[in-house]
Amino acid sequence: DGIRDFCLSRGLGDVYKRQVLVVFVVLQVYVVVSQYTYYYRANSLTITEFFLPTDYRDGIFTIKDCTLMVSRTVETYYSMNSSATQKYTPITENGIPLPVYMTVTRYKSLNKTRDNFATTTGYYNLTGEDPLGPLFNLSEMQLHDLFFSLTTMTQSFKFETISVGQFGLIPFIWNVTLVYTNRGGLVDLTLNIQKELEVNGVLDRQLTQGGWLNIFI
Repeated sequence: DGIRDFCLSRGLGDVYKRQVLVVFVVLQVYVVVSQYTYYYRANSLTITEFFLPTDYRDGIFTIKDCTLMVSRTVETYYSMNSSATQKYTPITENGIPLPVYMTVTRYKSLNKTRDNFATTTGYYNLTGEDPLGPLFNLSEMQLHDLFFSLTTMTQSFKFETISVGQFGLIPFIWNVTLVYTNRGGLVDLTLNIQKELEVNGVLDRQLTQGGWLNIFI
């Protein structure tokens, strides 16, 4: 009986230890998820404040303001690292920041033909020296034709930030896309922000999308 009682108490002790371990892990997961949820919200607010001006959140009504917004986005991308309270470093290639990637989708023709709904998309790289891309050096008439036939236009770019937290320095990659959508009468602006966690040089979306629980347990 004494041996059986000893084994039983030992078994219960193992159960208690596992329970304590599970509780500890769950608390750690909660701390991590809370920390990075707040980190994501804080950075999303900052990026939104920089790249989606309050004056344009209800839409853009003139061609001039559209071109100014395109140019402003490029200038902000290159200058944000020196003005924000956190370091936003553009992703580089051979030591040079990647350009802002721009797409312009428009109808091929505004004539009433059977190809009336056919569209074409152009792809452009915008830099500090060339912040307007296809909008640069167009005549007033050509700009009107472009915007009258425009369906959507996007500007995309990436930043890296470093989070200082419980698990040390963790790099995040922020994929930012500004979408201009022609609603007819105004151009609607939306800002899409996605984050990725870089682990040993490898981007892992699971870690930044609530996957901590699966990894720790």
